Amino acid sequence: VPLSGHTRSSAVPYESLVQTIRVTEGQQVSNHEALIEVGPSPATQLEFEQAQLEYETAKKNATLVMERMDLKLATRQETLDAQQRLMLSKQRVENWRKKGLGAPTVLKSDSAGVVWKIQVQPGEIVPAGQMMLAMVPEGKAGVILGIEPENIDQFGLGTTAHITRVNGSREHSPIAGKVSFIAQ
Repeated sequence: VPLSGHTRSSAVPYESLVQTIRVTEGQQVSNHEALIEVGPSPATQLEFEQAQLEYETAKKNATLVMERMDLKLATRQETLDAQQRLMLSKQRVENWRKKGLGAPTVLKSDSAGVVWKIQVQPGEIVPAGQMMLAMVPEGKAGVILGIEPENIDQFGLGTTAHITRVNGSREHSPIAGKVSFIAQ
């Protein structure tokens, strides 16, 4: 299990459609390894395309207003309004691009570790910011052990515990760790 406060989650800042999951729960991954591929959901894609269309329209409108201004057929207020619409529509498109729209997004691990949980399935539409996958970084996992009541006196906080695989081969040496928490 992950040690408290040591899980890393993967999410995207826009509503997305899960395309491919490239890992499985319990799989060890290296740093920068591809985990999940997502694209924008149909609704998000439509919003992005509308923002692009608004930007193109605002550019054309600003050009026309400037031409009219040169001919003294437009007011300064019309010019300012056209420039403001252009800036706002440009900012909207840039915000979508900063979020990663425009190409499929591949979520990658930010460190070596183990895939702890996968919360999504291919084809699923995921809300913006929702966790899709949780990872445990290398060296940040713990083990939950059950101890027979008659052996509880042998363990205390900080006690070294050696864990050996029950069905493992003799080639595997015991894993050493320290008791960090005792519960009922």
